[in-house]
Amino acid sequence: MKKLLAILLTLAVLCSVSVTALAADTDVQTFVYTDVAEDLAEIDEDGAFHQVGNYVIWLPSFFEEKELSEERVEQGYIANIEAADRSAAIIAFTDTNEEKADLDTLAAAYLGAGLDAEVVEVNGKPAMLYVDETSDTLNVLFLEEEDMETVISFYPLSDEGFNSLIPVALRTVQQGIMWSSVEPIAATVDAKGAVYPITGYDYAIWVPSVLNDTELSEEDIENGYVAYLTTNDESAAAWVARWDNEDGDTLESLKEYYTGEGAKDAELSIINGIPALTYSNEELDSAYVVFLPSEDEVVSVGFSPASDEGFGTVAMLMASSIQPVK
Repeated sequence: MKKLLAILLTLAVLCSVSVTALAADTDVQTFVYTDVAEDLAEIDEDGAFHQVGNYVIWLPSFFEEKELSEERVEQGYIANIEAADRSAAIIAFTDTNEEKADLDTLAAAYLGAGLDAEVVEVNGKPAMLYVDETSDTLNVLFLEEEDMETVISFYPLSDEGFNSLIPVALRTVQQGIMWSSVEPIAATVDAKGAVYPITGYDYAIWVPSVLNDTELSEEDIENGYVAYLTTNDESAAAWVARWDNEDGDTLESLKEYYTGEGAKDAELSIINGIPALTYSNEELDSAYVVFLPSEDEVVSVGFSPASDEGFGTVAMLMASSIQPVK
């Protein structure tokens, strides 16, 4: 525990969280996952990502997800992740943004109410960071669609040990999905579906029973296909392809490239702990998940037709199931 705190305190100095009123010419403070990604295993090799609404957050292994009571769910709570000794917690909830206020307006209102508040950017998504001394919390607020907001609270801010973890954990908050949160849905959609390894990689993916593995030709393999699955009537398909990363692309540069090529909804996310890029191609009626097994290789998992509501659900479940094989 002492080693953990020492590492966290060092990182806290490097990645300090500053919540102060913004001057007109102050740059927006950014929190980026890549700043701490390589340090997570050293902090706690058994640490893991947890689902928090539409987001994920990495926490050390002594944090556990707690089941929410019906009353709390009705109140809008979406996550309660506590330290084993209950000395600290990450609590998340949703609320309505009735005034449809933007982040700058909200920050001004919070400052007017005596709270330190600042508009920031967390892994590319605008957010508001604010401190509530009364509840002893640091909070990050995201605006969602349909006049909703998501708030993730870190408690207690005043605890030195936990306070040193916050700058690290905050940088891991990003859009993502954990298989554990959607596996029950997959079982309902297709009880015969199962998780299979992706040949040649330390990854696995859930495959519904309606998809059959197709034998690849030499040409397919030369073109980078690793697997190709299709329905009996060939009306829908999923595939895995790979190529050498000759240009040294990152997920960020790939996002920029595909967006420039007309891709829709290109988003960086975390899928079961794996940094990934998701996007769709309307012209090809397809959707993709891209990840980098190493600096030298790019792997893409594709689905088509993305516009089909039924197969779209299957594709979402398959994409959400991509996971490392331990």
